[in-house]
Amino acid sequence: DGMGSLSGVVSASGTPLADVQITINEADMTAVSNANGEYQFPYVLEGTYTVSAHKVGYEDQTLPASIVEDEDTILNITMVESASVNVTGTVTGSDAPTVGLDEVQVTLSGVLEYTATGNAQGEFTVENVLSGNTYNYAISRAGYQTATGSITVGASSYDMGTIILNELTLPPSGII
Repeated sequence: DGMGSLSGVVSASGTPLADVQITINEADMTAVSNANGEYQFPYVLEGTYTVSAHKVGYEDQTLPASIVEDEDTILNITMVESASVNVTGTVTGSDAPTVGLDEVQVTLSGVLEYTATGNAQGEFTVENVLSGNTYNYAISRAGYQTATGSITVGASSYDMGTIILNELTLPPSGII
């Protein structure tokens, strides 16, 4: 009583898409599309829901769905490929904030992980980052505190601007 079902096909550019995670958010139910792009939730309480689709390399999709008792609601989902963009920036030190730091290590962690090394002027470029995702970053260099945070990368290249790493200061020792 009070149950319906939800099913459909997930595709991208007209081709069925396998291994897409489909979630009925309010019901906390998850399914994965098969090789033909098909997914199914056989028993869902009657009501209105939001359905999310996620696959690495594609933009997340969120759509409404109304489930009617004793009926199969068809919700076909079209995924859009994520663009690849560059993330850039310049790293300086607190001891000389107008001079770039060389050999800075930049790591972006999210749906995928990316790394890059800064040049002699402290400039870095992380190439081919999937758009539409949030990434945690860590920027480090010996002798400086690591800078951390998060960025959300959109459909165009992302400039982090100038990041200043704080120089580590060591207390004096061996003083007589």
